[in-house]
Formats: sequence, C-alpha cells, structure tokens
Amino acid sequence: MVDSLIPSGIIPPMVTPFVPGDNDEIDLKGTKKVVEYLINGGIDGIFALGTCGEFAAIDNRTKRIFLEVVQEAIEDRIPLFVGITETSTERCLRFYREIAGIKPLCVVVSSPFYYLYSQNEIVSFFLRIADSVDVPLILYDIPQFVKNNISLEILETLVQHPNIVGLKDSSGNFSRFQEIITLFQEEGFKVFQGIENLSAVSLMAGASGLVPGLANVAPSWFSDMWNMAGKKKWEEIFAIQKKVNQLASVFDYQPWIGGLKQALEVLGKCSGKPHHPLKQLDSSDKNSISQLLRSLIPEVQ
Repeated sequence: MVDSLIPSGIIPPMVTPFVPGDNDEIDLKGTKKVVEYLINGGIDGIFALGTCGEFAAIDNRTKRIFLEVVQEAIEDRIPLFVGITETSTERCLRFYREIAGIKPLCVVVSSPFYYLYSQNEIVSFFLRIADSVDVPLILYDIPQFVKNNISLEILETLVQHPNIVGLKDSSGNFSRFQEIITLFQEEGFKVFQGIENLSAVSLMAGASGLVPGLANVAPSWFSDMWNMAGKKKWEEIFAIQKKVNQLASVFDYQPWIGGLKQALEVLGKCSGKPHHPLKQLDSSDKNSISQLLRSLIPEVQ
C-alpha cells in the first residue's frame, strides 16, 4: 500500500468549464478562476475529470487541454487527482498514456461502463490498470451511473494490490460505507465519501475525507467540516450539513450538472453551460438558483 502521499481531507470533483456557444471549448479563464476559488476555500486536492467534470462527454484532446490548464493553475500548491474512467481496459490505459506529461498524484477509475461485467471481470480490469500505471490508483464506486458496482468481495481482493490505495464511494449506501471503513481502513486504505448529504455522518464514522460536487460551490463549508471533525465539533459540523442539504437542491434541476454549473455562474466563476447535448438552464431556473445562493451564501449579491 503506497498511500503515504495521498492526502486525506476535501477533494472536490471539479467541474469542467466550457465557453458559451456550440463548440464545447474549454473556458481557460473560467477554469483558472474555479481552481483559485477551490484553493482559497481550503481544499486538499482537486479531482479532475470525474462525474461532475463530465468526463464521459469530452474527447481526449479536450481533456488534455483542460488538464494542462488545471495543472498550470494549481502551481504545485495542492495535488491533482485525474479520472481515467472509460468503457474498457485499453481505453483507460490509452488515455493514461496520452496524459503522461501531466503527472497527477494519482488516477481515479470506476468500473468500466455500458456493458455489465462479472465480479471476476471487474477484478481483472482493476488489476490490469493498477499493474500498468506508475502512480497510485483510487477506485471509484458509482453504480448508478456505470451499472457495475465494486462489491465487498471485489474490494477484499483489490486492497491487496500495493498500487490500489483508496476508494471514492458514491453509491449512497452508508451502512456499506461504514463496513468498508471497518474492514479496510486500518490497512492504510483511504475511504472517501462522495455523497454530500452523508458528509457529516461519514466524518463521524472516520472517513478519510470527502469528494463532494457541491464543494465546487461552497468549498470552505466542506473544509470547515473536515477541520472541525479533527476537533470533534459535531454540533457545528451538523449545522453546516444542514446548509449543504439545502444547497443540494441545485441537483434537482435538469440537467443536474446544469444546476451545479449555474451556481458557479451566479458566483462569477464560470459559465453555466454543460457539454452538448445537455442544455443550459432556462431563465426561471437560473433565477431560482440565484435566490437559493443569496439565501445561503452572504457574499452573493
């Protein structure tokens, strides 16, 4: 287990900002503004090209451009985690080879998506990736999107690999999350919670950290929760959790990534445009999100 360099704490799955229009070009200025906003919010690392980063919609050339801008904006101040999830083993490894110059701290990979796979096939997939990359690998369990979950039986095998160092759990199954912490965390395996409304209880259960999409909008809330957890200030943490639960209503819009990005547009960080064919929110929804943020974040005018 080579986890000593993998930070605990708050690792936002950063959005991928696009220039308004039809071409889905990376918004270079917006990307830099979001990175700076996250770092100023006290986060411990950035996870690029996750679900909130719309990785499944973006071609490899555009992904490389985005990663180069993010890396430049970070300026070695915090570590970069990079998602290389794809539909097959070779596609994952091909993209990893294409971003060789980025040199992330680690890569993050979910089960391959679209087809259904057996447990043995999923184990084989992750072991091949772990053997082939020269940075640590963090597993990403999000079965509601990829259709293939990382079961406890699969984890029991994968945690034995020296290059597999952690898990982002976005399954929403909190009892299973607690079981994973109990079974594997003492071995040095990092266990991160990816569901925002489970943030406080996960920290109380001993999570290694949080990977919350809403940290794009309110990074300081989550970094405050993490810092308070070390001091066992649970009342204060659950007070922030209440605000997080209210902010989570941005995910109720269609498309949900449009709601998240529209919140960032309200904050003046980047455009609310998602990748085509997803549409930006209409004016009524935009106004609703503006009102929500004004009620929760005093700095929003």
